[in-house]
Amino acid sequence: PHWYVDRHVADGSKLRATWETSINSDLPTVNLPNDSVTDTYTVSVVKEVWVKSTRRSSWPQRLFQRQQTTTVNSTLDYSYQCDKLLLEATAVSSKLSSDTIGVVLIHPIGVGIARWYYERLLNALSETPSRPHRLLILSPDLLGSGSACHPTIVSSGLEGSLTHLPLLNISDWSHQLIQLMATTEASQDPVDRWCVVANGGCSPIALQMAALSLDDESCPLSKPVSNVIISSSPRLPFFLNSSDPTRVAKAYQRLCGAVGRIFWWYACRKQGRFIQTFSEKNLVADPSNLGGTWRTNCYRTAIASGGFSRYSTFAFLAGCLQDGCQKSLNALKGKEVNIDIIKGRDVRQNRAKSWFWQKPRRKSKTKEGQSKPRKTFRDYVEENGNRGRELVVGGRISLAHEDPTEYSKAVISFLNGADATEAKTTM
Repeated sequence: PHWYVDRHVADGSKLRATWETSINSDLPTVNLPNDSVTDTYTVSVVKEVWVKSTRRSSWPQRLFQRQQTTTVNSTLDYSYQCDKLLLEATAVSSKLSSDTIGVVLIHPIGVGIARWYYERLLNALSETPSRPHRLLILSPDLLGSGSACHPTIVSSGLEGSLTHLPLLNISDWSHQLIQLMATTEASQDPVDRWCVVANGGCSPIALQMAALSLDDESCPLSKPVSNVIISSSPRLPFFLNSSDPTRVAKAYQRLCGAVGRIFWWYACRKQGRFIQTFSEKNLVADPSNLGGTWRTNCYRTAIASGGFSRYSTFAFLAGCLQDGCQKSLNALKGKEVNIDIIKGRDVRQNRAKSWFWQKPRRKSKTKEGQSKPRKTFRDYVEENGNRGRELVVGGRISLAHEDPTEYSKAVISFLNGADATEAKTTM
């Protein structure tokens, strides 16, 4: 915020000018394979929005979001970019298949994270010598991230601008990606089946997409999702327990005020030094795994478009993805949908927690005082009849960025139906 910079920095005028220039900077440029194409899509979302008056307000009112606002239900048109990569089948020893598999990559949600997160993976997939299937890979920006931060209000009689983006949820992101897949089916070569890849906290989006694809009446897809690949899977309670919607909404509203403004300024100060420190401590096995562009990409994405990507991060911190997956898992029970897991060799948990998340319950113990064996998400998936194979690659949390070569091999192995025990990678 300008007031904080001016009051707490000796050379406030210089930093203020730098901030005003940086908020209009472009998104980072990533090095994708030569065959990749970046297209722009639009998706409509109906939400309750807050529109601020065009009347000028003082800086205390702007800081605490107390300017005159109007709350209305409206349709928002989100425009976003998606990287597409078509890879022909190439096999060294196995038989080639004529099938085309569509692969949707769901990037994590965080400060400055967008579709650039899968840059290394896309290059690794294009360089993999053995691909039994033809792959059509889609890597879009999720709503509220990267290029998808400035929706257009589709409503008459409204004057003013959005004070902040509405609270997004699992269904909003699932709807966006399902529509993208349907558009791809209509415009590209026929897709025989779909695979959805997600990391950590975004796993509920992938599971809901798979469940929705089984509904022949309401789903626009001609082919269902046959594979869901989850890396850095959270613990089982994350998938089974639901958060309180009222509490999530209040937490999001609080983050959209002064608390969130100061947090975002702190995260972006000094060219994203906090982003680098946090990532090294909580997201990777070795700081060198981040590479030389991680901090720059996060910082440039975070400050682009006026910093509006902060609202997807605020939604994540408020707990919008902790809505439970029991309904999706029940719909997938016994169906021909394979849910597989990619695990990092570094098994340390990410200790970073949101202030607004519910505290975990204490571990239950047996009569002898020993902790009961903890049931994992993989165990649940196996019992649910969805295969539940697991491969281990290098890294800790951000596996697709840390070890893209082995990650790409794991994805192709799951799509090919190879036995996990045979395809398991070693250090």
